[in-house]
Amino acid sequence: MKCYNTNCKNDASASFAEKILDVNSTQNKWLTTEPVYKRITLYYCHDCMQTVLNNLRGQKK
Repeated sequence: MKCYNTNCKNDASASFAEKILDVNSTQNKWLTTEPVYKRITLYYCHDCMQTVLNNLRGQKK
């Protein structure tokens, strides 16, 4: 796998997955008890992952 960052050509060494709401699903209605989610996985090289984690923490380089 290649790093998800568009400016990076390195191989990915880390990833994280997240469930996001599928806004295109026809099953998502106001009265449903369980919304429909998609699972996405993003792959990053070590340096880009550190940047992502620092951004999530609110830190700057």
